[in-house]
Amino acid sequence: MISYKLAKQLKEAGFPQKKPLFYDYTRKEKYKNPTLSELIKECGERFEALIYQKGGWVAISNMDNYMMKQNFKCVPTPSDAVAKLWIKLNKK
Repeated sequence: MISYKLAKQLKEAGFPQKKPLFYDYTRKEKYKNPTLSELIKECGERFEALIYQKGGWVAISNMDNYMMKQNFKCVPTPSDAVAKLWIKLNKK
C-alpha cells in the first residue's frame, strides 16, 4: 500500500482512478491506492525493471539512459518505486 501523499500525486498526474477507491475521512478525498501489479500494468511496455539496491527499491523504464539510472533515489517499497516511475513517465 502506498502513502496518501503518493496516491494523491498519482491522481494529480492522471493515474486512472478506477474502483476500488479509498476514502480519506480526514481530508474528505477519494483516491486510488493501486497494487504493484496495477502500477506495472499502467506503465506498460515502458516498464523495464524493479531493482533492490542500497536498502531500497528503484523502478527503471526502458526510456532511461544509464546516467539517469545512477541518479534514482531508492524508496522503501516496490509499489512506491513503480508509482514514482509512473509519475515520471506521465509528467505533462
